[in-house]
Amino acid sequence: MDGRHDRYLKTYADQVRGFGHPVVLSFAPEMNGDWYAWGAGHTPPRVFVAAWRHIVDLFRAEHASNVTWLWTVNSVNASKVPLRPWWPGAGYVDQVGIDGYFYRPADTFHSVFGTTIAQVRGFTQKPILISETAVGPVAGPAKVADLFRGAREAGLAGVVWFDKAQHDGIYHQDWRLEDNPAILAAFRRATSFPERSGFPAPPPARGPAPFPGPRAGPGVPSACGPLSGADLRPGAGCLLPR
Repeated sequence: MDGRHDRYLKTYADQVRGFGHPVVLSFAPEMNGDWYAWGAGHTPPRVFVAAWRHIVDLFRAEHASNVTWLWTVNSVNASKVPLRPWWPGAGYVDQVGIDGYFYRPADTFHSVFGTTIAQVRGFTQKPILISETAVGPVAGPAKVADLFRGAREAGLAGVVWFDKAQHDGIYHQDWRLEDNPAILAAFRRATSFPERSGFPAPPPARGPAPFPGPRAGPGVPSACGPLSGADLRPGAGCLLPR
């Protein structure tokens, strides 16, 4: 906010503008948790809001109009840290992202995301995206259908799967679809078009992939459904047609 990093930010904004395609950007995500320096207990909400607005204003001054600003919160801490004080305002946010995971068999879409969605809907009607999620092997493959069904019923904009292997306890499981055939099969069923999911078929892809990343192998579906001869990109996602 004091301008020390403005040169870097302007350069970044110019590069985004020069890219010429839609870009989704988030700044200081999961601020309602206490695990980051910018989060609850470390940084006051007013400082976070001022920093967010400063960055958005700077990008706009550089005419980086191809940016969608995604304000991202974490689901698990929503009942402990009120979200409203961290809200930069409707003029500074295009979409709301919620990060949350299915860790255990008892987890449901409502228990993971319900409290957070309700809080967000208390102060904005901006589109909500599940910006980071996965179903772990402990929770089991049946939860995949619950995830996508819950997102559709809640009228959410989409789902982004966290396709990364972690091996460090209940909160850091192996989230990769490729490593769990049962969860992969459930994912294919939940995201196939149009017969099984109730979604209309997606339009043909145009331009560069919106979520580029390392390749994970041929024949694995993205969150938009099975991709013949394509690959899954960690963090791949798509809009959920309503």
